[in-house]
Amino acid sequence: MPDGVEPISADDYFLRATEFRVWLHQKRNKYVEELSTQEATELFEDKFVKRWNDGRLDAMFYKGIPEAVLEQTKRTRHQWGFVNRLNEKERFDLATAKDSVEVATRKQNLLQKDAAGTSSGSRKREQRDEDDRRNDRGYDDDRRHHDKADRKRHRKHHESVLEELVPKETGREAKLEQRRQRAEKLHGAARDRDANRDGLDIDEDFLMGGSSQSDLQRRLAQRQLGRERKDQERQEKVAALAAKETERMDKFLADMGLNGPGQGPIVIQPRR
Repeated sequence: MPDGVEPISADDYFLRATEFRVWLHQKRNKYVEELSTQEATELFEDKFVKRWNDGRLDAMFYKGIPEAVLEQTKRTRHQWGFVNRLNEKERFDLATAKDSVEVATRKQNLLQKDAAGTSSGSRKREQRDEDDRRNDRGYDDDRRHHDKADRKRHRKHHESVLEELVPKETGREAKLEQRRQRAEKLHGAARDRDANRDGLDIDEDFLMGGSSQSDLQRRLAQRQLGRERKDQERQEKVAALAAKETERMDKFLADMGLNGPGQGPIVIQPRR
């Protein structure tokens, strides 16, 4: 492209209308009036603009088209009477006005189509988003209800299985079972402590061969005494628990108006 010449774009259709008409007539043997507005603008943008920017047009298109060339390039193949009486400037103004009206009409139609399409597309997107939100909320609610029902069914099944395998104690039996469990925990902990303390204490000197046989006998005797003492304590605890249980049973029978064991036949107190 020659120096000092600015590149053009599709927006320069009216600015370079004269050059485009001359090029169209010389290279394509066509007239603008023989083409639709869309065909003319597409040829201008796809062909003429590229050749202009690449510098492939004749020099007269960049420096100015001579009057003789303009005179040879008629706007249409038809000759109208009033057109023959117009000079070149009036003809150019008339053609430019016609092209301006056509392009303005085409742009207005495109803008209206774009606006209608945008508005319709926006409404569709909003409706689709709202439907998606409703579906998501419904799915979450259904899933929560389903999970809650599953947990409830599992809990009931678990309770029924436990009831069949280990029936629950009721009334006095339930209380006695609770007492036995507490006593077992206490006695089990005591037995563990005693077991940890039980054993033969042998110091390091004996293990290394520094103690005599008498020391071993003495330690064995101490161990035996410890075991006997623990057995005696255990028997005393069992006897004390048995006495307490007998005392509670006697009190229970007395509260019920019944004689204790070994005190004769059971006597039911009369109603008051």
